[in-house]
Amino acid sequence: MKLSKIAFIFIAASTFQQSAIAQAEQAQPKSAKNVILLISDGAGINTWKAASYFRHGALGKEVYDKFDVKLFTSTYPLNTSTKPTHSLKNSVKFDPKSLWNKDKSAYQHKGNLTNYTSYFSGYEYAQTDFTDSAAAATALASGQKTYNNAINWSNNDTRIKNIGEYVVESGRSLGVISSVQWSHATPAGFLSHNVNRNNYAEIAQEAVKSGRASVIMGAGHPYFDQNGKAIQPKSEKDFRFVGGKETWENLVAGRTDYKLIDSKADFAALAEGKLDFNGKQKILGTVPNNATLQFNRRRGHCGKFT
Repeated sequence: MKLSKIAFIFIAASTFQQSAIAQAEQAQPKSAKNVILLISDGAGINTWKAASYFRHGALGKEVYDKFDVKLFTSTYPLNTSTKPTHSLKNSVKFDPKSLWNKDKSAYQHKGNLTNYTSYFSGYEYAQTDFTDSAAAATALASGQKTYNNAINWSNNDTRIKNIGEYVVESGRSLGVISSVQWSHATPAGFLSHNVNRNNYAEIAQEAVKSGRASVIMGAGHPYFDQNGKAIQPKSEKDFRFVGGKETWENLVAGRTDYKLIDSKADFAALAEGKLDFNGKQKILGTVPNNATLQFNRRRGHCGKFT
């Protein structure tokens, strides 16, 4: 056999072998490096549709439209009490068929911002016995239903272990980022435990003192208002979203596990890989706004990041 033919056979065999290895590697399922849970608080199917029309003028063009698996889930709480009842009495019962009742309704639901007309019975049913963000976050983080207001707290008045704790115990890292105060109900569901979601200072203190999360970010800055304008705090209450004045001062002074960042320059340096962590391994970002990144800003202030 000629040398050229031998060389050709060797190259062909080598190419086939590499192709077979590549196909075998592709056939093997790759383990995920990171798991990211995105929560759009209070959103329903029409929220996603509205967002798609706003961004693209049509449906079917968002990244999640290409997901292999899409599921719906019910979100009702164990009960609508705002404290532990130690009983299954008055537990919420869910009837999927009632959601599709087309009978007309004049029911007015009283919300925090305004009142909402139901128009049809299905929507009235959806507005009745709804979950709040605390009970919903607890269900997402722990797999257990509980009363409205609870942050990883059971209806029997006991602490519930959440997925954030399991993550860290398994040797992985936990990060929680929010567009509202980082001690608010939804992010708190992955950081803390409390009988009442409104105990912001206690929730924030646990998050900081436990040092469980490697990354915590959100709003709640005591020295800025809801429009990102600098202010002077008037009382201890103004520090509640960051754990109280003492906790905030400890963060500023570097007396916690966290490197505190709270300015546009800090966040830019972090994004560019230029931030000096001062020997810290964990970061707590509190944006210069005491409420939300955007939602609570007055018209004309959206998009301005001091």
